[in-house]
Amino acid sequence: MASLADVFTEKERTNWLKAWLAVDIAKSGLEQFAENEAKAVHTNIYKNVLSSVPAPAACNLCNTANLLQCPTQGICNKRGVKGSCKVMHNTSANQPRPCPNNVCNKVLNEIEKQHKYAIPSWKNTTATQWASTPWQIAKAYLPPDGYSGKSSIQDTDLNGIISFMRNCKHFDTKFSFPIAAGKNSPPCLLTKARDIGRIVRHSSQCKLTDADLQDIFTTLTNLLSDPTCLAQDVA
Repeated sequence: MASLADVFTEKERTNWLKAWLAVDIAKSGLEQFAENEAKAVHTNIYKNVLSSVPAPAACNLCNTANLLQCPTQGICNKRGVKGSCKVMHNTSANQPRPCPNNVCNKVLNEIEKQHKYAIPSWKNTTATQWASTPWQIAKAYLPPDGYSGKSSIQDTDLNGIISFMRNCKHFDTKFSFPIAAGKNSPPCLLTKARDIGRIVRHSSQCKLTDADLQDIFTTLTNLLSDPTCLAQDVA
């Protein structure tokens, strides 16, 4: 059985620890950039929405359930016309209804339009905070599970941050490489970095070869030094 001391005495286990630290450093290196871009996405969405409303005013009266039809694929489990939703629209306060200011429904549409696959993770995000908290909108582009309680980018792991960048169309002009859109496309640096996080996190042996460790360092360094934006990000 491996012991804690093995992490420091066995080369491949030490390599795994170095990779874990590299993933953490990469996350820190992406945080400010992603947070700034989340604010830009938020600003752009509200600018588009409020310019189309006769009496523009931000709204915090609608929760996410109010804005989604029942059933919504991947969200509701309502079956049949007379069935009842036991997940999202499960109380009278959570029933679908129009936004009283005609704002939140438009924000929802803008979030969906900005999603590369048009399937935002609605369970992650709290619509009552959309107007005040840019990261709540960004969370709609994160994986559908495990992020609903993450209130800031600092609480979000590398996988979540990279998913925001991969899934939101806003980032299509923020990198020097095309962001791979499908499984048949060659993996881009964002995809490679995401996969590194998964490999390190889910390693059953907690071991990495020297070659694998060097590949990890190279990929993460190349991502953080991408010339379009990140190389100029000095925060």
